[in-house]
Amino acid sequence: LEVVGTSRQGARPERTVYQITEAGRAELVDWTRDLLASPESGYTSFTAGLSVQVVLPPGEIAELLQARLAALEDAIVTRRSALAEDLKTVPRLFLVEDEYAIAMVEAEAAWVRGLLAELTSGTFPDLAGWQAFHDGGGMPQELADLAERSEPPG
Repeated sequence: LEVVGTSRQGARPERTVYQITEAGRAELVDWTRDLLASPESGYTSFTAGLSVQVVLPPGEIAELLQARLAALEDAIVTRRSALAEDLKTVPRLFLVEDEYAIAMVEAEAAWVRGLLAELTSGTFPDLAGWQAFHDGGGMPQELADLAERSEPPG
């Protein structure tokens, strides 16, 4: 950025006015290209919770996921409504990030719905062993062995 001037209105403090330089514009273009072309993975707090979900019994996990799903569904309705209103006055070009955000919440809701269905139907793999662990039966040996040799995600 570079300073292009200063101004003052009435008794307000002086204001400095900036503009982007050619080097700044080139950096912005390069940065935007990288942001759009390169997928970025990151660990969210939800991902962290999933990685240690075994510390809670399956029934409680199902209750927590049900609450999360309800919140996600509410967020989808709210965001879709806000986007529909915004599209009445703002060109779609400036709202595609909102569309993407809605799509990500919808994808998470679909995934949570699937996991919840497995937990509540009893089709989640080794659900009985997980529950037995919480009923005082200890960690099944094959899961304990797996936990011992597993490496954190890279």
